[in-house]
Amino acid sequence: QVSSAADNPAIYALAQQQRAELASIEPVQQGLRVGQSAVDVALAAGESISDVLVQMKAVASQAADTSLTSQQRSVLSQQFASLRDQITRLVDSADVGGRNLLANGAGDLTVIASTDGTQSITIAAQDLSVGGGIVNVATGGDPLTDAATAQAQITAVGAAIDHVLGERKRQISGQMNGRLVQRERRRAVWLDRVEIALD
Repeated sequence: QVSSAADNPAIYALAQQQRAELASIEPVQQGLRVGQSAVDVALAAGESISDVLVQMKAVASQAADTSLTSQQRSVLSQQFASLRDQITRLVDSADVGGRNLLANGAGDLTVIASTDGTQSITIAAQDLSVGGGIVNVATGGDPLTDAATAQAQITAVGAAIDHVLGERKRQISGQMNGRLVQRERRRAVWLDRVEIALD
């Protein structure tokens, strides 16, 4: 067993180097775990938002029927507004430790992905708040006043659905589950074995 430089200077120096490496891995892994949690919550909320958007499109499609009475369309308009408000609650619920990748004005999340600090992973924020640029649906108290406005909401909701279910979801999921994360995990296991062998 090498416990000091006097025992074996070369082996001791190597052991110290590996211990320093191990100490730097934990913060990296912690950052990756935090990033993964933020992404997982954002993806789950995004999927729920897409489900709500599908319901909103169905309601707007019904309201686009020109044969509806004002009372019938008013009921549908209230349903639409209630679903829209549900999106706001879902966005608010995507907060993880003060990080919310779906909120209005949210910044991108960057985590260090290597022990030397030279590599990082950046997850782009996606503003899914109502009126934030992606979910651009009517924000008033009576969003489906007539067949024409209902038709406009069908188009707006459809565009939001296309975006939420599009390429961005696959990108942010792949970023946090890619080779960098796996490499750091394998490296940590290897260094654990080295330290055991040197003790």
